Amino acid sequence: MWFMGHNHVFRLCHVCRNINEAEEEILRCGHCGKGFLPVRYFEKLKQELERAKIEAAGTIEIPMNPLPGLLVFW
Repeated sequence: MWFMGHNHVFRLCHVCRNINEAEEEILRCGHCGKGFLPVRYFEKLKQELERAKIEAAGTIEIPMNPLPGLLVFW
């Protein structure tokens, strides 16, 4: 098939209804400039918090237990 081996990301802007296409994560609408949250927002947030915890040498405790595999769409 022609699409195998190609990573394409499609996101619909809920403000202007433009369909955005790219080969990497889309963070802004190409038409109106509306910002999008990352696709795996909770996973990325947890990674950043864990990195901050390691850098702070365990001085902060951040309770964060999102559902695994949960994607956020709005």
